[in-house]
Amino acid sequence: MATIEEWGLFKLKSLKQFSLSDDFEIFESFPEESMLPSTINSLELTNCSNLRKINYKGLLHLTSLESLYIEDCPCLESLPEEGLPSSLSTLSIHDCPLIKQLYQKEQGKRWHTISHIPSVTIS
Repeated sequence: MATIEEWGLFKLKSLKQFSLSDDFEIFESFPEESMLPSTINSLELTNCSNLRKINYKGLLHLTSLESLYIEDCPCLESLPEEGLPSSLSTLSIHDCPLIKQLYQKEQGKRWHTISHIPSVTIS
């Protein structure tokens, strides 16, 4: 079975949405640099039981990214310290207990890193 890097997703210049779950492959870090095309405007990570970090370099080239949805990633420790793409207008995080406290509105230690995003939901 080919790895996700071997799928050549970065070549799909019309790809707008991408969803990933443990059904495909187990990741500790996602996305890798140049894995996805810059045209992605919506990224969804669900049920990624081993996901520990969101890779800043992988997100950096997603210049069209408007929506990031993360759900049921119990090992996710934090969002990139360098921040999230400035194009992001919606961030939804659900059932990710390790990062919930860090990013709670105004009270979390890392709230300032996402406070510029117009729509943030953390539960």
